[in-house]
Amino acid sequence: MNEDDCRVLMYHSIQEFGKSMWTTEYQNFQDQVYYVLNHKKKYFCACEELLKDSPKNSIVLTFDDGYVDNFQFVAPMLLSLNIPFCIFVITDYVKSGKEGYMDERMLIELSRNPSITIGSHTKSHPRLAECTYNQAQEELQGSKKYLEDLLSKEITCFSYPHGSVSKNIKEQVIDAGYKLGFTSHFDVNNPSQDKYLLNRNEIWGFDSLNNFIGKISGSYDWMKYKS
Repeated sequence: MNEDDCRVLMYHSIQEFGKSMWTTEYQNFQDQVYYVLNHKKKYFCACEELLKDSPKNSIVLTFDDGYVDNFQFVAPMLLSLNIPFCIFVITDYVKSGKEGYMDERMLIELSRNPSITIGSHTKSHPRLAECTYNQAQEELQGSKKYLEDLLSKEITCFSYPHGSVSKNIKEQVIDAGYKLGFTSHFDVNNPSQDKYLLNRNEIWGFDSLNNFIGKISGSYDWMKYKS
């Protein structure tokens, strides 16, 4: 099992109550975070560290879609513990003020903290590998420009919606100016990993603490062989 290489975790919504595949209860999330903090070998690192290396024994926390509970629950908790993390937002949801998702004010506030990285998750959350070239270009470049104009900083990180990526899409991500691309492929990341095809381990709402421990220690890496 691959226990020592960098492992990126993918969350979505963190809520005080309620549980679904993409919603983790706050108490369960807290238990998972404290398990890593109390683990002698593991430590949390920022996703930007992957630009230069894949640090051994590191855990990177990422959150897809930009749910408002990331602002309400995740940020206060992780910042109080000095844990860096990344949120990938769907920019059309931000612009339209879609219910249940963060708004511009929240994003601006979070982006001012050096421990928080704001990344793009496209404009409308399509399966990019099924888009035309022009559609994909608009999703990639449009979301990046919107976030950079809003936050007054470079957006370097991108997460593929639904994990949908192809060779051509990867090239478009590079051309759009991103520096890191995150997939939904179960596995660790070693120093030779393609920076535009970084692996992430999905954390599901029904994962027990033992399931979580298994995921960060490699017990679920067999899932990388699933189609």
